[in-house]
Amino acid sequence: GMVLAAFITFFLLYDGNRIWRFVASPLRPRTAERVDRAASAAWHTLSGYIRGSVVIATIHDVVIAVSLYILGLPLVAPLAMLVFVTSFIPLVGVLIGGGLSVFVTLGTHGVTPGLVLLGILVVEHQLEGHLLQPFIMGRYVRIHPLGIALALTTGGILQGIVGAIVAVPLVAMVHSAWPHLRESELVVMPDEPPPPGHVLIGENPD
Repeated sequence: GMVLAAFITFFLLYDGNRIWRFVASPLRPRTAERVDRAASAAWHTLSGYIRGSVVIATIHDVVIAVSLYILGLPLVAPLAMLVFVTSFIPLVGVLIGGGLSVFVTLGTHGVTPGLVLLGILVVEHQLEGHLLQPFIMGRYVRIHPLGIALALTTGGILQGIVGAIVAVPLVAMVHSAWPHLRESELVVMPDEPPPPGHVLIGENPD
């Protein structure tokens, strides 16, 4: 499965435009145009989600790195990098990556520094759920913070960690693509009649 995913990803990155034109080729020209606009909007929203995830992961990375440095722990760089990578998993990622840092702290510096770092992780977890995800991610995907919070909660309840990971980008992509798919007015050539249920822009539908 990993080899197949890497194979598909390579060709999507290398020749994505031609693959997309092939996928949209069976559609009628007017429908293909609307689908293309919807897909473009969804792609830009997904790109915004990735940028927002990088910002949140960077915040976690900096906080953990500074905390580890102040506590005088070894392996600050690899532990901070681990937190950065796992922070791409919403809500629980910082606890997963930071948990290893807590164990290292307990083993090298004792209980008190370990509990201090654990408290920092808990505070970061709460800040991500109530501040970073709703506001930072909401700004990048252009969804209200309440929508982000509800999407994360619903995805987590229905499918656990996997649901929390895909909930926000899925909701954001549908939100940005749907207006392009449902628009009822089209600009068509003068000699080309509009499809049933659509009207020409600027003309009386009667």
